Amino acid sequence: MPSDAMDNMVDLVGFVLLGVSAATAFLCLVIWRSRQTRRPIAFGLSLALFFITTTLMTDRLLPLVGLAPDARLAVTQLLASLACLTAAFAFDAILRRLVWFGSLREGERSAVPNILIGLASLAIYACSLMIIASLIFHRDVTAIAATSGVLAVVLGYSAQPTLSEVFAGLALNISRPFKAGDSVQIDGIWGVIVESGWRSVSLRTYEGTLIVLPNSKAASLRLTNLDLPTHQLRHHIPFTIDIDVPPGRVQAIGVAAMKAQPHVLKTPAPMVLFKNVTEHGMAYEAI
Repeated sequence: MPSDAMDNMVDLVGFVLLGVSAATAFLCLVIWRSRQTRRPIAFGLSLALFFITTTLMTDRLLPLVGLAPDARLAVTQLLASLACLTAAFAFDAILRRLVWFGSLREGERSAVPNILIGLASLAIYACSLMIIASLIFHRDVTAIAATSGVLAVVLGYSAQPTLSEVFAGLALNISRPFKAGDSVQIDGIWGVIVESGWRSVSLRTYEGTLIVLPNSKAASLRLTNLDLPTHQLRHHIPFTIDIDVPPGRVQAIGVAAMKAQPHVLKTPAPMVLFKNVTEHGMAYEAI
């Protein structure tokens, strides 16, 4: 490798390490302060607006201080970098408040797996660092982008089964065919949903056992939810009565018995239907 190319690579790596370290330290300080105020969106937007305004006014303010041109450029780049980082922090805070723990909130937590929330935050800050390096410090980030693309392809190919489960879990959490506590049937298995995670769905059967299904299976198999859209549902209970008993009497006694049960709804009214005649007697169905 030529010496100039080696020097450029070393310079780029050093710049990246220095930028990431400084950005991490600054973001840790901002996150700590936002937790103290308990208003991360307002805090992030205020900081972003302050740094953006200060950056736009540097041409008027810095000459009054009497700084050298190189020092003015360094201050301008610093303020623009802080503006970009605080804007990324504000965007991440808005995404968490309004999307992850807003429209996709499920109980006390988000329906989206924590790993995806963390990856989304990482992508936001990585994009902000790329913008700072390219537009503010005028660095060539082609090598970094190409390396990141190759690493993404390699990791995506090697983790393809895991990623398929993650995206299937994301699809389940967005479509919401069930939630924790719902009584469901998946692939002929009856049970109650215990947890829907980023990789699998936990189902506790009525026998007391725990079944863990991969998200791809839960998303592709036939699913019946007894609690959606409402808790009202009909059960079909077949039974057989001696052929000598009049059908009207069977229906009257059956309907009266169902109405006497406290958990049977009065509306819609229960019914007893005659089905057919079998070798064991007359087949009915209570619904």
